[in-house]
Amino acid sequence: MTTYCIARLSAAHVAPLADLDGETNPHPWTGKQWLDSLSHHDCFGLWQGEQLLGFAVAMATLDEAEILLIAIHPERQGQGLGRQLLLAVERELANEGVRQLFLEVRDSNQSARGFYQSLGWQESGRRKNYYPCLPSSSDSQSSLREDAILCSKALTIPSALPQDVQELA
Repeated sequence: MTTYCIARLSAAHVAPLADLDGETNPHPWTGKQWLDSLSHHDCFGLWQGEQLLGFAVAMATLDEAEILLIAIHPERQGQGLGRQLLLAVERELANEGVRQLFLEVRDSNQSARGFYQSLGWQESGRRKNYYPCLPSSSDSQSSLREDAILCSKALTIPSALPQDVQELA
């Protein structure tokens, strides 16, 4: 059985974070944005040995938090790692007193929307023209924007992590 470790991230992880963000995000964060986030937000990494396979960033305020970013290495998507990571983050935030989570997802990202719904997230609103459209060779108007779907989830007493995921370090 493969074992994964989910741990809080620090400034020492900027290079692998920036690399993975660049592979998964059409608008990746800069090194400075990562350093700011690591010092001001809850940042978690999903590791297999020394390899960073995924990350999640949450911004908490009192009993609420927003998931700012979540990503899994492209070659490892569809293997349940995103589910393990998000459940571990939810559990850790609930342990810290967070009772309501929020996130935004592209309207066109049906895969992510289905993923969040499968974990109990509710679509609760829409932000018009929130995201820049992804470049497309058939799109002559690349300046168009795409709506964000707002999602929320109430957190309850934390549940156990899957057997192949270690407690947060």
